[in-house]
Amino acid sequence: ITLTTTDIVAWWGAILATIVLVWDIYKWRKSGPRLRVSVRPNQIVIGDPLREGKTYISIWVTNVGDRATTLQVLGFHVFASWARRLRRRAEMSAVFPNPNEHYPLPHKLEAGSQWHGLVLQSAVVDVAKGRLVEIELDHSHSPRPIRVTLRLETSNEKA
Repeated sequence: ITLTTTDIVAWWGAILATIVLVWDIYKWRKSGPRLRVSVRPNQIVIGDPLREGKTYISIWVTNVGDRATTLQVLGFHVFASWARRLRRRAEMSAVFPNPNEHYPLPHKLEAGSQWHGLVLQSAVVDVAKGRLVEIELDHSHSPRPIRVTLRLETSNEKA
């Protein structure tokens, strides 16, 4: 097979255009807000007389993406078993009405910013009673919420 200069330039253009298309698709998929959610149970507050002596679940949300999003609702689901969790069949669902009094939900979370909320752990433990608990966060840039499994150690509770 003999390739002319025109053939080589055409192949080069086709390969380069394909690489640029793949790169643009990658950038498009990675653009927008990307939230990292961290849930830490068994947290105590020191230095705040209204909160001392109680145990909290601490929820941190960090936007590591390149656009802002709005945090809308924070809640949780209780599941009887892993099988029911996989089928999304919660025994009970609830929302946390005010996890951060200074930055209430809904809250606009800029790129590179963090939001922090505290939830009284005893309320969740009383409802969960040793079952699976999943924290759920809804935000404006996705139809699907972010879900994080909460691992509660009920034997160490002081709430």
